[in-house]
Amino acid sequence: MKPNIPTPPPIPAATTDEFDIMRSEMQALQSHLSLQPLIDENRLRQLICSPSLTPTRGQNRSILWLNWALVPIMAAVMLSLRYIDGISWLFIIATILLYIASAIVQTRTSRQELSRDDYSTLPLVDLRRKLLTRISHRNIQICWGLPVWALWAVWFLYELFSSPTGSFAGPSWRDSLVVYIVIFASAMIGVLIYYLLYQRIDRKAIREIDSFVHPQ
Repeated sequence: MKPNIPTPPPIPAATTDEFDIMRSEMQALQSHLSLQPLIDENRLRQLICSPSLTPTRGQNRSILWLNWALVPIMAAVMLSLRYIDGISWLFIIATILLYIASAIVQTRTSRQELSRDDYSTLPLVDLRRKLLTRISHRNIQICWGLPVWALWAVWFLYELFSSPTGSFAGPSWRDSLVVYIVIFASAMIGVLIYYLLYQRIDRKAIREIDSFVHPQ
């Protein structure tokens, strides 16, 4: 004979409804948590991307073409200085060659240049690597560019002093010297502000990426 197994009492309908509510709440919570990293990453990308400072791909190409388009303009300016201030042909040729070399360097580094679209499409690891590369390129440019530019400015002032028809040939040469020094100093300060500002922005973006990928 089979033993008489008592039948368990039925589960109240209210308890079943509570289980269903708890199950639906857990599913909603899991769904929210699964979407949360994506929301955080989007917010991170919006935070580290500065639309007013980061050009698009099209703007990067325009800047590159403008860099090369300025070569004949630079040559025309140097030729006009030849006839106005009597600067030497050696200085003119050296200036044009330096500008062409700078344009070549800018063309080579433009392949690693970030655009505004990269901040929203690149994986964070690749974005971080490109930011580090850009910081390194700026360091190299500032370490080499500023001394070369300073030497060029001194050479240019020497050309004006040594020329009998230059800006420093007349009695108002002191005023001309002050004007040129102010122009050169303002240009150097502008370059340094640009360098420090963009380096700070990129380093901040790297810190934000590191804090997101490796949270404490």
